[in-house]
Amino acid sequence: MQLKTIAAIATPEGHGGIGIVKISGPLSISIARQIFTPSILNSKTRMEEKLLENPKAQARGFFHGFIANPERGQVLDEVLMLVMPGPHSYTREDVVEIHCHGGPILTRTILAMVLTQGAVLAEPGEFTKIAFLNGRIDLTQAEAVMDLINAGSENELEIAAKQLSGELKARIETILATLTDIASEGEVAIDFPEEVEGLFQKEKIIPLILNDVVSPVEILIQRYHQAQAMGKGLKVIIVGKPNVGKSSLMNCLLEKDRVIVSDVPGTTRDFIEEGMMIQGLSFILADTAGLHETQNRIEQIGLEKTREQIEEADLILFVLDLQTGIETEDKLIHEEIKDKKFLMVFNKMDLLEANSLIKQDNMSVDLKNSPGVRVSAKYFINIEALKKSIFHTLSEFQTPLYPEIYVFPNFRHFQCLSQCLESSHGALNAINDGLPVEFCVMDIKNAMGSLEDVLGISAKQDLLDSIFSRFCIGK
Repeated sequence: MQLKTIAAIATPEGHGGIGIVKISGPLSISIARQIFTPSILNSKTRMEEKLLENPKAQARGFFHGFIANPERGQVLDEVLMLVMPGPHSYTREDVVEIHCHGGPILTRTILAMVLTQGAVLAEPGEFTKIAFLNGRIDLTQAEAVMDLINAGSENELEIAAKQLSGELKARIETILATLTDIASEGEVAIDFPEEVEGLFQKEKIIPLILNDVVSPVEILIQRYHQAQAMGKGLKVIIVGKPNVGKSSLMNCLLEKDRVIVSDVPGTTRDFIEEGMMIQGLSFILADTAGLHETQNRIEQIGLEKTREQIEEADLILFVLDLQTGIETEDKLIHEEIKDKKFLMVFNKMDLLEANSLIKQDNMSVDLKNSPGVRVSAKYFINIEALKKSIFHTLSEFQTPLYPEIYVFPNFRHFQCLSQCLESSHGALNAINDGLPVEFCVMDIKNAMGSLEDVLGISAKQDLLDSIFSRFCIGK
């Protein structure tokens, strides 16, 4: 447990019926005693008895009284004070909440008095961070607290509530237990190869990894994509070399002039996002800077953002120029996105006639990909066909495939789960290739590490700082 005592205003800034000043740490109760005077309903004798003499578990609950300046004795407000001794509190430390009237000057004045008595101002998300560090919640539940606060719909609220209840944690722990058993059996087989017969057999381990690791992890990954569709929308980004018609294509899909269009290559230097719907499915469409080699620092920043967008994309619209055919830049872009889900969009079909289809087929073969969609962004030709292709490519995320599993990982979880899946396949390959058990165990341990990262087990400080910095002060 931490040694410092922290305090903050826990209610939103502004005027309201109630304002709350929260305190957590070893000095919480003693600080409260310095500024709180019990009312007649709870005599000072009873208050002292409850807070000082009885076991902490009995000194729990609301106390009615007054907040006064300890130096001048001036009463500031009539309040209710909630005392929650640790470990049975949000942070597992001694926690005190002062519920006063909700004026901003009043809450700030009470907070200043608390700080004067020895507390320090809490950082954003520090109360929840302490709850995580003290083992009351795992990292997925800590993130769910922020999701609850920021929920923009009943769907998002329900998803966050499920995660806060520990459902994702439970599923991850079940998979981890299987991986732990496999790793333990493998290590015994390594250390005592002659003494333990029939251990770590291919016929047993492969079905175990497939059924109890790969399958549930794939379901969770699928649920992440479904959450994108249900929440903010699936991310569809437009990539391609400069001046291939990406911005024109985005305007066509949105059916409005959202992006500046110019014949000058490199007009778009940053990514531009806009929401859209196709047959009831939500999307976030993003135009990106054309991928190419450059020494211009401003353009380099834009290209870095484009690559970040590629990593987060659910679908990439890879725009190619039917007039020029496949060029070196196109092949380099294809190399960057080949492991992602993408749809080839052959633009400028209006500039070619009979040979356009032949040229498209040749381009598809050249990139070892099935034919995409031919369009003319300039004349709005075949845009509806492209929308249908986008919808059909991503429509699997519209209806939950596993309605009994109401768990929706976020992007951080998705990255960890993807790493776990990759390591699990590595373990399967090691077994199938007849490699020594050590290779399989190494991949299994990597898979375990990825799942432990989801829960925040042995989480690095920079990761925790990044997550909790997004919280509001007082939570």
